[in-house]
Amino acid sequence: MSWGYGKDNGPTFWHKNFPVANGERQSPIAIQHKSAKFDPALKSLNITYDASAARKIVNNGHSFNVVFDDSGDKCVLKGGPVSGIYKLKQFHIHWGSCEGQGSEHTVDGVKYDAELHLVHWNTKYGTFEEAVKHPDGLAVVGVFLKVG
Repeated sequence: MSWGYGKDNGPTFWHKNFPVANGERQSPIAIQHKSAKFDPALKSLNITYDASAARKIVNNGHSFNVVFDDSGDKCVLKGGPVSGIYKLKQFHIHWGSCEGQGSEHTVDGVKYDAELHLVHWNTKYGTFEEAVKHPDGLAVVGVFLKVG
């Protein structure tokens, strides 16, 4: 069985069909706003994006990726819950066949029409390919989207 977003292979089944997707740091995340806690010690999250660093659009069969030139410091994320500097590698969007079914993650059980993922890699590992091998190698910023 392949992964997807249908009733039989969607995010709630990924860990069952693909054991590697089981764990504490995996998608999907069911966010409960009443359980969220403010951390006054958390530093501000600093994000800098320069659209001129976008290089190509790639169809990956499930979505599209907009790939960025990550050789410089035009698109970086730092501060907040992350240590060090993370460079933007790509962004992609997940969407469904109808409104309210596109996001991987939920807030209080509610799915959104789509979800934008901005994928960054930790520069202490030198390359994206090396960073993906480490627990602190990636930082993905997710943004819920609604039609309209």
